[in-house]
Amino acid sequence: MTKKYQKDKIDTPTGDGFVVPERVSVAMAEIAGSMREGLLALLTLLTSP
Repeated sequence: MTKKYQKDKIDTPTGDGFVVPERVSVAMAEIAGSMREGLLALLTLLTSP
């Protein structure tokens, strides 16, 4: 048994980041927006007298 897997280069894309389908990008943006709204609501709740 050899350790060939440790010597071979992995074929990874180079560039700015990961390439994801548009649907995934839209879903991630919606999740981020919901998280932002939730955090603002929590902050408002915690800072109100």
